[in-house]
Order: sequence, then structure tokens, then C-alpha cells
Amino acid sequence: MSSPAPSLMSDLPEGYVVSLSQLSSLQLEADRIIKWFEEHTDGNQWIVVLGLSTTTIETLTNDRGGLDGVPYRFQWEGTTGLVKIIAGVRHGIVTGQFTAVVHDQLRTMGLSRRDLAWSGSTTYRFGTHKGIEADNAYLPPSRYARPI
Repeated sequence: MSSPAPSLMSDLPEGYVVSLSQLSSLQLEADRIIKWFEEHTDGNQWIVVLGLSTTTIETLTNDRGGLDGVPYRFQWEGTTGLVKIIAGVRHGIVTGQFTAVVHDQLRTMGLSRRDLAWSGSTTYRFGTHKGIEADNAYLPPSRYARPI
């Protein structure tokens, strides 16, 4: 018998649940997490949100100010959303360093600069019921319109 397909709720760590009934409540929770990052130098903070409306999904997907200035990445399945709060400058540094390592490896493999396309903070939609926002994504030549 095969295991069920992974979902946003799969393998979540034990923790506590915060009930949020409005986007403004989610904004306050995101702000609380940013303050937590001021005292903690590592880790990730995720917020799972159940029962999202289509309007809220669109706001979190398309409006970078959707959490009142708190940087985040968002993904959803149906009406369940997963918000990753970005830990400020450290996140950008780590992402940049990772990107440089991948670039170096691709060059070592003999790929030219024209074969290296990166997409930053882009939301990929899978129909109307699912989407994921990547920090950065490598795009092979077949996935972008014209060479850089």
C-alpha cells in the first residue's frame, strides 16, 4: 500500500495553534514572528492558515504588502495556505550564496551564461486550486522565452 500524497499539513512539527479570522489578525501574527526573529538568529517560522477565501489567497499571492510590510513566501492548496515568514537580511544572504554555488556548479558543467536563467519570488500556479511561491528558481532554456 502506498503512502498518501504529501500535503501542506504533512509532517508539521508539534506546536500551538492560533485562530485567525481576518487578514489583519494574520498581519499581527506575522509581525509577532518578525519580532521573534530579532532575538533568535536561526530557524524558520511558518503559519498554516485554514479556510482561506479566494480574495485572501489573491491578496497574499499578488500583494507584497499583504502582511503589512512583513516579508513572506506563500503557497496554498484549496483553502489551506502556508505562509513562510522571511527572517530579514540573513535570508537574502543565504539565498544569494546558494544561488552563487549553483551558478558555479552549472559553469563547471560547461553551461554558458545564456543557459542560466533565475526567477526570483515567482508564484507558480497549478490550475486554480494550488500555487507555490519560490524564493529563486533555476529555469532551463526550454522554460523561458528568450536568452539573457
